Amino acid sequence: MGNVANVLARALKMPHDEREVRMNALRSREKVHDVDFWMKSYLKAIGTLTEEDGEDVLPTQMQPVQLEDFEDYLGKYVGQDSILSLLLDYDGTLSPIAPHPDLATIPPETKKILERLANMPDVFIAVISGRSVNNVKAMVDIEGITYAGNHGLEIIHPDGTRVRSLKVQLLKLNQNFSSHIRCPPSWRIKLGCCCNSY
Repeated sequence: MGNVANVLARALKMPHDEREVRMNALRSREKVHDVDFWMKSYLKAIGTLTEEDGEDVLPTQMQPVQLEDFEDYLGKYVGQDSILSLLLDYDGTLSPIAPHPDLATIPPETKKILERLANMPDVFIAVISGRSVNNVKAMVDIEGITYAGNHGLEIIHPDGTRVRSLKVQLLKLNQNFSSHIRCPPSWRIKLGCCCNSY
Protein backbone atom coordinates (compact mmCIF):
# COMPACT_ATOMS: atom_id res chain seq x y z
CA MET A 1 0.00 0.00 0.00
CA GLY A 2 2.88 2.33 0.79
CA ASN A 3 4.32 1.82 -2.71
CA VAL A 4 1.02 2.87 -4.28
CA ALA A 5 0.95 6.03 -2.17
CA ASN A 6 4.55 6.82 -3.17
CA VAL A 7 3.84 6.34 -6.87
CA LEU A 8 0.72 8.52 -6.67
CA ALA A 9 2.64 11.24 -4.80
CA ARG A 10 5.39 11.08 -7.44
CA ALA A 11 2.84 11.39 -10.26
CA LEU A 12 1.23 14.41 -8.63
CA LYS A 13 4.61 16.15 -8.27
CA MET A 14 5.94 15.11 -11.71
CA PRO A 15 7.14 17.98 -13.92
CA HIS A 16 4.86 18.84 -16.83
CA ASP A 17 7.39 17.86 -19.55
CA GLU A 18 7.89 14.38 -18.01
CA ARG A 19 4.11 13.87 -17.79
CA GLU A 20 3.80 14.83 -21.46
CA VAL A 21 6.56 12.37 -22.54
CA ARG A 22 4.98 9.56 -20.52
CA MET A 23 1.48 10.29 -21.82
CA ASN A 24 2.67 10.34 -25.45
CA ALA A 25 4.40 6.96 -24.93
CA LEU A 26 1.22 5.55 -23.37
CA ARG A 27 -0.92 6.81 -26.25
CA SER A 28 1.48 5.33 -28.83
CA ARG A 29 1.40 1.96 -27.08
CA GLU A 30 -2.40 1.98 -26.79
CA LYS A 31 -2.82 2.78 -30.49
CA VAL A 32 -1.09 -0.52 -31.26
CA HIS A 33 -2.24 -2.61 -28.29
CA ASP A 34 -5.88 -1.53 -28.22
CA VAL A 35 -8.94 -3.59 -27.29
CA ASP A 36 -9.12 -5.02 -30.81
CA PHE A 37 -5.49 -6.19 -30.55
CA TRP A 38 -6.06 -7.87 -27.18
CA MET A 39 -9.29 -9.52 -28.36
CA LYS A 40 -7.64 -10.91 -31.50
CA SER A 41 -4.62 -12.12 -29.48
CA TYR A 42 -6.95 -13.97 -27.11
CA LEU A 43 -9.05 -15.47 -29.91
CA LYS A 44 -5.89 -16.59 -31.74
CA ALA A 45 -4.60 -18.25 -28.56
CA ILE A 46 -7.80 -20.27 -28.13
CA GLY A 47 -8.00 -21.08 -31.83
CA THR A 48 -11.23 -19.33 -32.79
CA LEU A 49 -9.77 -16.57 -34.95
CA THR A 50 -9.50 -17.64 -38.56
CA GLU A 51 -7.39 -16.24 -41.34
CA GLU A 52 -8.71 -15.55 -44.84
CA ASP A 53 -6.57 -14.01 -47.58
CA GLY A 54 -3.92 -13.08 -45.00
CA GLU A 55 -6.38 -11.18 -42.77
CA ASP A 56 -7.74 -12.17 -39.39
CA VAL A 57 -11.45 -12.89 -39.54
CA LEU A 58 -13.69 -13.10 -36.52
CA PRO A 59 -16.57 -15.57 -36.53
CA THR A 60 -19.78 -13.67 -37.27
CA GLN A 61 -21.78 -15.59 -34.69
CA MET A 62 -21.31 -18.21 -32.04
CA GLN A 63 -21.90 -21.61 -33.57
CA PRO A 64 -24.07 -23.97 -31.53
CA VAL A 65 -22.43 -27.11 -30.24
CA GLN A 66 -23.32 -30.14 -32.35
CA LEU A 67 -23.78 -33.70 -31.09
CA GLU A 68 -20.61 -34.67 -32.97
CA ASP A 69 -18.66 -32.16 -30.87
CA PHE A 70 -19.54 -33.95 -27.65
CA GLU A 71 -16.62 -36.41 -27.72
CA ASP A 72 -14.10 -33.73 -28.71
CA TYR A 73 -15.12 -31.30 -25.97
CA LEU A 74 -16.32 -33.48 -23.10
CA GLY A 75 -15.41 -37.10 -23.82
CA LYS A 76 -12.16 -37.13 -21.84
CA TYR A 77 -13.88 -35.64 -18.77
CA VAL A 78 -16.77 -38.09 -18.55
CA GLY A 79 -16.18 -41.69 -17.59
CA GLN A 80 -15.50 -44.12 -14.79
CA ASP A 81 -12.58 -42.17 -13.33
CA SER A 82 -13.95 -38.64 -13.56
CA ILE A 83 -16.73 -36.56 -12.12
CA LEU A 84 -17.64 -33.55 -14.23
CA SER A 85 -19.31 -30.43 -12.86
CA LEU A 86 -20.73 -27.95 -15.34
CA LEU A 87 -21.77 -24.57 -13.97
CA LEU A 88 -23.45 -22.74 -16.83
CA ASP A 89 -25.02 -19.33 -17.32
CA TYR A 90 -28.20 -19.15 -19.35
CA ASP A 91 -28.21 -15.91 -21.35
CA GLY A 92 -25.26 -15.77 -23.74
CA THR A 93 -23.91 -19.20 -22.79
CA LEU A 94 -26.64 -21.80 -23.19
CA SER A 95 -28.74 -19.50 -25.33
CA PRO A 96 -27.64 -16.75 -27.68
CA ILE A 97 -28.27 -13.17 -26.56
CA ALA A 98 -31.69 -12.09 -27.82
CA PRO A 99 -33.43 -8.71 -28.16
CA HIS A 100 -35.87 -9.73 -25.40
CA PRO A 101 -35.28 -12.25 -22.55
CA ASP A 102 -38.31 -14.32 -23.56
CA LEU A 103 -36.75 -14.86 -27.00
CA ALA A 104 -33.51 -16.33 -25.61
CA THR A 105 -33.95 -20.05 -26.19
CA ILE A 106 -31.52 -22.94 -26.10
CA PRO A 107 -30.65 -24.33 -29.53
CA PRO A 108 -32.05 -27.88 -29.89
CA GLU A 109 -28.58 -29.47 -30.28
CA THR A 110 -27.35 -27.82 -27.08
CA LYS A 111 -30.43 -29.02 -25.23
CA LYS A 112 -29.88 -32.61 -26.46
CA ILE A 113 -26.31 -32.54 -25.15
CA LEU A 114 -27.44 -31.20 -21.78
CA GLU A 115 -30.13 -33.86 -21.53
CA ARG A 116 -27.54 -36.53 -22.32
CA LEU A 117 -25.18 -35.15 -19.66
CA ALA A 118 -27.98 -34.81 -17.09
CA ASN A 119 -28.65 -38.56 -17.37
CA MET A 120 -25.04 -39.49 -16.57
CA PRO A 121 -24.47 -40.34 -12.89
CA ASP A 122 -20.97 -38.83 -12.78
CA VAL A 123 -22.00 -35.43 -14.15
CA PHE A 124 -23.35 -32.53 -12.06
CA ILE A 125 -24.98 -29.65 -13.94
CA ALA A 126 -26.11 -26.32 -12.51
CA VAL A 127 -27.59 -23.46 -14.53
CA ILE A 128 -27.02 -20.14 -12.79
CA SER A 129 -28.81 -17.02 -13.93
CA GLY A 130 -29.82 -13.51 -12.99
CA ARG A 131 -33.35 -14.53 -13.93
CA SER A 132 -35.74 -15.83 -11.29
CA VAL A 133 -35.19 -19.49 -10.50
CA ASN A 134 -38.64 -20.44 -11.82
CA ASN A 135 -38.03 -18.58 -15.08
CA VAL A 136 -34.63 -20.16 -15.77
CA LYS A 137 -36.01 -23.62 -14.88
CA ALA A 138 -38.88 -23.11 -17.34
CA MET A 139 -36.54 -21.84 -20.08
CA VAL A 140 -34.11 -24.79 -19.75
CA ASP A 141 -36.77 -27.40 -18.89
CA ILE A 142 -34.44 -30.34 -18.25
CA GLU A 143 -34.91 -32.69 -15.29
CA GLY A 144 -32.00 -33.82 -13.15
CA ILE A 145 -30.05 -30.56 -12.95
CA THR A 146 -29.75 -27.80 -10.35
CA TYR A 147 -31.15 -24.35 -11.13
CA ALA A 148 -29.94 -21.18 -9.40
CA GLY A 149 -31.84 -17.94 -9.92
CA ASN A 150 -31.18 -14.37 -8.82
CA HIS A 151 -27.44 -15.07 -9.14
CA GLY A 152 -27.67 -17.93 -6.63
CA LEU A 153 -30.08 -16.47 -4.07
CA GLU A 154 -32.69 -19.07 -5.01
CA ILE A 155 -31.75 -22.67 -5.76
CA ILE A 156 -33.81 -25.68 -6.85
CA HIS A 157 -32.03 -29.03 -6.65
CA PRO A 158 -32.93 -31.99 -8.89
CA ASP A 159 -34.94 -33.59 -6.04
CA GLY A 160 -37.09 -30.44 -5.79
CA THR A 161 -35.61 -29.07 -2.57
CA ARG A 162 -35.28 -25.31 -2.52
CA VAL A 163 -32.69 -23.11 -0.85
CA ARG A 164 -33.76 -19.61 0.06
CA SER A 165 -32.14 -18.99 3.42
CA LEU A 166 -30.22 -15.96 2.19
CA LYS A 167 -33.37 -14.47 0.69
CA VAL A 168 -35.18 -14.80 4.05
CA GLN A 169 -32.25 -13.16 5.83
CA LEU A 170 -32.25 -10.31 3.31
CA LEU A 171 -36.00 -9.81 3.77
CA LYS A 172 -35.49 -9.52 7.55
CA LEU A 173 -32.56 -7.15 7.01
CA ASN A 174 -34.65 -5.01 4.68
CA GLN A 175 -37.51 -4.83 7.23
CA ASN A 176 -35.07 -3.90 9.98
CA PHE A 177 -33.38 -1.31 7.78
CA SER A 178 -36.69 0.19 6.71
CA SER A 179 -37.93 0.51 10.30
CA HIS A 180 -34.86 2.54 11.32
CA ILE A 181 -34.62 4.89 8.34
CA ARG A 182 -36.80 7.95 7.97
CA CYS A 183 -37.00 8.71 4.29
CA PRO A 184 -38.35 11.82 2.59
CA PRO A 185 -41.83 11.24 1.14
CA SER A 186 -40.41 10.96 -2.39
CA TRP A 187 -38.21 7.98 -1.37
CA ARG A 188 -39.31 4.45 -0.87
CA ILE A 189 -37.48 1.36 0.18
CA LYS A 190 -38.40 -1.75 -1.71
CA LEU A 191 -36.98 -5.22 -1.92
CA GLY A 192 -36.72 -6.09 -5.60
CA CYS A 193 -34.82 -9.28 -6.38
CA CYS A 194 -33.41 -9.12 -2.84
CA CYS A 195 -31.85 -5.67 -3.31
CA ASN A 196 -32.66 -2.40 -1.60
CA SER A 197 -33.47 0.36 -4.05
CA TYR A 198 -34.11 4.02 -3.28
